[in-house]
Amino acid sequence: GAGLGALDLEVGSQVTETHMRNLFGEGRHPDAERMENAALDAGKSFEQAKKASQLGRVFARYLGNQPEFIQETAKRYIAYNLAHGEHWKTPVPAEERAR
Repeated sequence: GAGLGALDLEVGSQVTETHMRNLFGEGRHPDAERMENAALDAGKSFEQAKKASQLGRVFARYLGNQPEFIQETAKRYIAYNLAHGEHWKTPVPAEERAR
């Protein structure tokens, strides 16, 4: 589309699942991983690299009408994943869940 130039993409480029997840699921540049790796290679911090690929704020994740314990657990899992550079819904390792 017409907005591809602003995203540094070419018309006819293949759109992958990762591109869609980055852009529509996480509010990040479709090539966020490439951009973040380039920033890290240039000596930027992890936080600076993440900020470089962010197109706005992360989209809200509605936890629904769940008990407070379930909502808090979900929030902590999401925070853990994002702090470790993972997709927000990546399964948290069993040893971490047991803490």
